[in-house]
Amino acid sequence: MSQGGEPPWHNTLKCIQHAASTAAFEELEAALEALLRGWANNPAAVLDVAALLLQIGHLSRVEELLIWCHQLNPQSHGPLLNLASLWLQTLRQEQSLALYRQLPPSSNYLMALAYQTDATANLALAEARAWFAEIQPQPPRLPPPPFKRLTDAPLRLGFLSADLCQHPVGLLLLPLVLALSGRSDLELFFYDNSLRSDWLSHILQAYGTWRSVVAAADPQVARQIQSDQLDVLIELGGHTARSRLAVLALRPAPLQLSWLGYWASTGMTTAVDGVLVDSLVVPPGSPEAASFCEPLLQMANGRWCYQPVPWMPEVVDPPCLSRGWVTFGSFNHAAKFSRAVLSCWAALMRAVPSSRLLLKNYQLQDPKLRGSLRGLMASEGIKPDRLELQGPSFHSDLLLSYAKIDIALDPFPFNGGFTSCEALWLGVPLVTLEGHNKAAVMAARQGVALLKQINRPEWVATNEPHYVQIAAGLAANPEALRVLRHSQRGRMQNSPLCDQEGFSTEFLKVIRQAAERKFGVTKQIFNP
Repeated sequence: MSQGGEPPWHNTLKCIQHAASTAAFEELEAALEALLRGWANNPAAVLDVAALLLQIGHLSRVEELLIWCHQLNPQSHGPLLNLASLWLQTLRQEQSLALYRQLPPSSNYLMALAYQTDATANLALAEARAWFAEIQPQPPRLPPPPFKRLTDAPLRLGFLSADLCQHPVGLLLLPLVLALSGRSDLELFFYDNSLRSDWLSHILQAYGTWRSVVAAADPQVARQIQSDQLDVLIELGGHTARSRLAVLALRPAPLQLSWLGYWASTGMTTAVDGVLVDSLVVPPGSPEAASFCEPLLQMANGRWCYQPVPWMPEVVDPPCLSRGWVTFGSFNHAAKFSRAVLSCWAALMRAVPSSRLLLKNYQLQDPKLRGSLRGLMASEGIKPDRLELQGPSFHSDLLLSYAKIDIALDPFPFNGGFTSCEALWLGVPLVTLEGHNKAAVMAARQGVALLKQINRPEWVATNEPHYVQIAAGLAANPEALRVLRHSQRGRMQNSPLCDQEGFSTEFLKVIRQAAERKFGVTKQIFNP
């Protein structure tokens, strides 16, 4: 987190980020070389470069930089935390977890736990509480701000996030913002901690007050929020990268909630007044429900609303009709490709002998990771020519790549989210494994939630053999794949998943209930 004031290399970091987002690789290399030429012996600068390159998939170079950074500053935990994150993304999960356990509690470790098949929801809660104990501010905190109870004063609702841009969080926030934008009883505020700005950022800026908090220390951000006289602050990142959870510990808003970008308890018992969930991802009375220290705010029809991007391509026939073989695929983050997941997918490919597997994400530009994946699948009896491993592309090109797969495979225990929505919108069936009592909590059940929202429970597996059975059954009927491919978009459009107005009404209802629970508000706020 920024502790006030931008470092002198920060503008060059932004150039690297922009070059990566526009595939300007020569510009990226030039900016990277310039930064390292001037700051190669500054551990903070080297760590910032490594962390950024990790986000864009330059994995081999990142490992070299992190080792060098650790040598420059052996007492710092930052290089080791990032090194553990790198190992998590490169099929070295056991090595990653072993390193995390040697370090103080961190958001990075909480993220890593979510990818483990044997880590429970209660373990995630215990680690989150340990993290909060480390960062919890000592009194005095900011004086408690008042909550407006009168309906004639518009309530001020703020979103704090590092992902108010073309990111799954920003893309899933947009439908809600559009639905709320015309209300006279509500004012929106955005607190942006992102290093980049794009078309989606510009849209959001048009619907509320925009504050960049990238260079502000946590107390400064908290004072700004209190100065804006927010009534409700919703933190969207949880323990994900560049989130500002520590701001909530200072209590700048009377009602503070967690939603959207994180999937488990924040651990912040005294700072978060509720987490927005739904009964599919957090069933009442379940181990998942018991793993939150915050009150649970149940959304009736799902915890997010999906709206496709403007450049979404049209649906096409499944490629198996012209190729003569079925292609399975997953475009999820490489950290989700655990040995258990890959072993299950290999079993599926053995069950469908002529099939292929297409994997695509930004990490797969790294040749070492591609080699490791091929070697692991070869040990499972899958020849290299049955694998297609693709690196990053512009989003419009990524969406076109769904025309190359017949059936989408959801990783586990950390399911896809926005990625799954896009696969389904393009008519590709999705096979998922229902997770119970996993550290990923909501993320281990969001595949279930999506499929039940669009009335496709038959694609939800209860165990790995069942997962293989469902996917192999779909692969056995190419004509049925064609029919469902062309009917699925209409099914989604008419489902709760895409009901923007219904979702926004339920969203405000849940916030009203949270306010009534905490403040005893009796007058009706957020009238439908």
